[in-house]
Amino acid sequence: AVVSTQSTGKLLDLFRCIGFSLALLKPLKYLEYVDISQCSNVFIEKTETGIEPSIFEGFPGIKWFLMGRTSKRMFCSEFLDYDYDVAAQLLQDMTNHCTEIHGVNLWRQRKIGHHFLDFVKKFGSELKYLDLGWTGLHRDLTRGWSFLQGSNICIDYCPKLEYLALTSVNLNMNDQDMIRLGKKCQNLEQLDLLGQTGFGEKGLHGLLTNCKNMTFLDLSYTGATIETVKKIRELYPYIDVKHVPSILETNRALRDEQLLEQMGLY
Repeated sequence: AVVSTQSTGKLLDLFRCIGFSLALLKPLKYLEYVDISQCSNVFIEKTETGIEPSIFEGFPGIKWFLMGRTSKRMFCSEFLDYDYDVAAQLLQDMTNHCTEIHGVNLWRQRKIGHHFLDFVKKFGSELKYLDLGWTGLHRDLTRGWSFLQGSNICIDYCPKLEYLALTSVNLNMNDQDMIRLGKKCQNLEQLDLLGQTGFGEKGLHGLLTNCKNMTFLDLSYTGATIETVKKIRELYPYIDVKHVPSILETNRALRDEQLLEQMGLY
């Protein structure tokens, strides 16, 4: 790719692109939005000290950086063995060089716990978009913090969130955590809780009565039962509630139906 050093563009969308160097971003000093999500063979240059100098030194005004990956290898380099080495380095570089971040996508970027904590402490107050799906953040945080402290990171540091994805990042959030999330993050519009356990109907009501702007809620494979989801859909018809019940929940519902049929009540 050829990039002009005179470019004044603020948006760079490289979604699913293949085979380019992160160095091409450096001349784009006016960038505010970068999407390299689901790219592959993103080349990282080698220097005497290891990873190349931070790309964020060139555009400290960046506000959105999306680097969610697929299950395939995203970055390639001669000296780093794993993608998460690069993702963690990029997260650290953002924290060190950027002044204001509004959105970050870390989908499937592993072992970012320590760097994420520093990142969210600096930028959390202005974050609107946060995707932590499949990051394994809950495992990282238990190497020094409890599950509850892990969930509190999102609740206490990010009051302006409009989009939050905790897909398969089980922070063991209970009813009280859900109620606090609703009170602290009242701007939430989309919330993905797939795989979360520990909360029930009480927590969901506490969340949704405070989040008046909610339009989408994913409760798949959570602690929410089929009956609870049905009630939530009836009480909040303006919210698109996605729910794929767990195998155990599905089997229980089938047994209940069979029992009611035998009793002539179904």
